[in-house]
Amino acid sequence: MSESVERNGRHQFQLQNRGSTLKLAIFDVDGTLVNTKKVDAECFVHAFESEFSIPNIESNWTKYENPTDSGITQAIFQRVFNRPPDDFEIRRLKATFLRLLQDAHSSTPDLFAEIPGARSFFNFLLGHSEWQVAIATGGWHETAIFKLTSADFYINSTPISTSDQAGDRESIVRSCIESARRYYHVDQFSKIVALGDSPWDVTTARALGLAFIGVGNKQQLSKLGATYVVKDYKDPDRLMELLELARVP
Repeated sequence: MSESVERNGRHQFQLQNRGSTLKLAIFDVDGTLVNTKKVDAECFVHAFESEFSIPNIESNWTKYENPTDSGITQAIFQRVFNRPPDDFEIRRLKATFLRLLQDAHSSTPDLFAEIPGARSFFNFLLGHSEWQVAIATGGWHETAIFKLTSADFYINSTPISTSDQAGDRESIVRSCIESARRYYHVDQFSKIVALGDSPWDVTTARALGLAFIGVGNKQQLSKLGATYVVKDYKDPDRLMELLELARVP
């Protein structure tokens, strides 16, 4: 039996014996775990031009009703072609987007660095006795996995919900919570905290009644209602304290 299989087996047994005492930390990806917001946006914009000859799409994602890969794609196709994209077009866009990210990583791997301390803290929670982890991102599954593995995150079977599941962020986070409940074998988490770096992360947490910790721009996120904002994950003791203190924005 491999070490990873043995560890997962022990982990599942322990989970079954902890019931509703489990707490859940839900992480966003770009700007929250990995510092990929810039390269992600550049490659996404380039993919539209490369595949569909749509240049210079609006890359201020706050201007979109649903700032997710799927929601943005739907909005752009509706604006340019007056129709939604079909499945084949979405597959083409995803494939080109992933290839561009892979090319960017090959030439400049530093563009895919972790947020300082994020990987260590994430791994710490993976083995924690009370806190468990899940990932909810507005990106597509394949590109999200590529960015995380490029930054050496051990995600294995960590519950993850993406824009492949839904076009809006509230639905993505709901899906994430349901996946985490099934994976960790609990009916209800005693506390759920979302961690994110963008305005829509704050508004999504508020809409779903989830506690929230901001990562990154303290002035922006605090103004939107985030009580606690951290620059990075270099102080794990403080982060553990904030997970307990965090409340709905």
